[in-house]
Amino acid sequence: MVVKKGTKSSAKSAKGTKKRSSKSVELSQIIARNSIDGIAMAQEGRIIYVNEAYCKIFGYQEDELIGESMFKVVALEDVELISSRAQRRFAGESVLNRYVFKGLTRDGEKLLIEISSSECFLYNSKPTILSIFRDVTDNERIDRMIKESEEKFRMLAEQSPNMIFINKGGKVVYANRSCEEQMGYTRDEFYAPDFNFLTLIASEDQDKVLAAYAKHQQGAEIEKYEYDLVKKDGSRMTATISTKLIDYNGGKAILGIVTDITERKHAEEALRESRELYKSLVAASPDAVAMIDLEANLLYVSDKALELFGYSSQEEVLGKNALGFFDPGDYPKVMENLKKAREDGKTLRIEYTLIKRNGASFIGELSASVIKDNHGKPRAFIAIIRDITEQKSMQEAIRESERNYRTLVDNALIGVYKTNFNGEYLYANDAMAKIFEFRDAADMLKNNVITHYKEPLQRKAFLENIKSAGMVRDYELELVTSFGKNKSVLVSATVEGDILSGMMMDITERKLVEEQLLENVLKLQKLMESTIYAIARIVETRDPYTSGHQQRVADLVFALSKEMALSESQRLGLHLAAIIHDIGKISVPSEILTRPSRLSETEFALIKTHPEVGFDILRPIEFPWPVAEIVLQHHERLDGSGYPRGLRKNDILLEAKILAVADVVEAMSSHRPYRPSRGLAVTLKEISDNANILYDPEVVEVCLRLFDQGKFQFN
Repeated sequence: MVVKKGTKSSAKSAKGTKKRSSKSVELSQIIARNSIDGIAMAQEGRIIYVNEAYCKIFGYQEDELIGESMFKVVALEDVELISSRAQRRFAGESVLNRYVFKGLTRDGEKLLIEISSSECFLYNSKPTILSIFRDVTDNERIDRMIKESEEKFRMLAEQSPNMIFINKGGKVVYANRSCEEQMGYTRDEFYAPDFNFLTLIASEDQDKVLAAYAKHQQGAEIEKYEYDLVKKDGSRMTATISTKLIDYNGGKAILGIVTDITERKHAEEALRESRELYKSLVAASPDAVAMIDLEANLLYVSDKALELFGYSSQEEVLGKNALGFFDPGDYPKVMENLKKAREDGKTLRIEYTLIKRNGASFIGELSASVIKDNHGKPRAFIAIIRDITEQKSMQEAIRESERNYRTLVDNALIGVYKTNFNGEYLYANDAMAKIFEFRDAADMLKNNVITHYKEPLQRKAFLENIKSAGMVRDYELELVTSFGKNKSVLVSATVEGDILSGMMMDITERKLVEEQLLENVLKLQKLMESTIYAIARIVETRDPYTSGHQQRVADLVFALSKEMALSESQRLGLHLAAIIHDIGKISVPSEILTRPSRLSETEFALIKTHPEVGFDILRPIEFPWPVAEIVLQHHERLDGSGYPRGLRKNDILLEAKILAVADVVEAMSSHRPYRPSRGLAVTLKEISDNANILYDPEVVEVCLRLFDQGKFQFN
């Protein structure tokens, strides 16, 4: 059908078009009113229309904007940008229709505005541009904060001692510097597309890690866990890992923090082994062993202790106060000595009257030592108890000697003195004179302090310290008395001008005791070594004439093994063996050990059983070194003339060869009641003449060198 102009059909069509146009305008107005973006129209540089969102963005009312310059809401620095693009757009040129400029609110605040402009069109017969405005200030701020946050994260991550990584889709997308340093890979290697992160994980732990990874991907939280890593060089590391699911570059990823705990695991294992060794040693001890807390409540008793006191199980005694096992008359002494052991940290060996379960009493020798924690604070006491009723007379003499010594120590006064930097005494009290073995203070003032120093450098170092700090406190010096005797002293002094004023305490005897108690093993082995030392001291108390022999032998053994460059582990094992190498003498009657005359063949044959007895005592203990075998072989000789097995040359352990030389040197150079000391020169000639016959030639050579060069001397 053809519709001609002016017909009813064409009129009806025009009316419909007008109606649709009206609806379209109405719809546009609804959209503009409800838009969250600002909408504006401009003609000839003037605003002719704005919506509510536009007014809200810039802080104006509608009537404040209509007819105003379109640059009213543009920051001065961007007016040229907007003007240039608007002119080009009005001119019909093609211009970028979306960009960001700095807007200006009514209050003068600058905003970042994203503008999208239409092409120029005619509205009411005039060129018109319609633009949409969006405030993106917060978006920019958020982007900046995200970038700053990422920078902070990277800075912290790079400085962290822990390994920090991000794993996305099974690939390493970030690894910090610690990852490179600890694992041995470069970041380029980590980030390589073909790098498989599972190569970093020990095979036995891969399933564990993959399971955790899968749970993370499902949104589950994973607790920190342990696993083993394999470094690039093939070595292993035990570590803990904490992980978290994060959003990273538009996807999910795993953020992991890995901490190396290899050393901690080694320490825990060493502690466990130390405890096991301690338990084995206590179980094998022929003496009663007990542990009490600082209030004297029983924490542990050995089977030997139960037997000694007549009990059948630990449950009968644990938790009881240890004072209940002492004669009431000894209570004050017990408490006093526990306090002293706690304060001084010394091992105390005291006799007490002890009470058995059936009420019977006996004289017991109790050696008590304080056990300290890693911070040096007392935690408990360990006591070794022996029934010495039958040896009362001998022990009484020893106790009397100890009382005399304590009286001497208790009555000693601290030395007080004044000198100048030239070493001239200006004042000294009698206690000072006593320390250096002068008749009196007046006699001491005639001498110079420099004469008491072994080495001039020691005096120089002392003066440098006190000059720089103005004082010294508890400064330890090794000095010489007027009779040439070595003295260890502690000095606390101040300086004023060129005058030194100080106090001096003689700690020679104290140092001897401390050296006997010195623990030369790792702190995790303190309990084991303390028990070994205690056993060694108890063995030696049965033979007062050789007291200190084992310790002196151990000192020489330590020097020999160090000079021979034995490993630290070998030195430790050998030193412990030396400390208790005569433990087998515990089976020899006291009257034989203490006889001040030569022994019969039968008696000496009994003495010769002590290596085997010591071996039997130590064999059940699972030492990490051949301690029992060293003790068994320390009287063997290269030519097979030794005992008990008559071993020869390479059949004898190196450690036993070292112990044999040290044992002979100490014994020959020490005084015995049945013979005088043969002197060090004769002793060294003995081992030199018999090198490669009785004694290992390398050990002999090192021993001679130590003494010839003054690297070792017996205390």
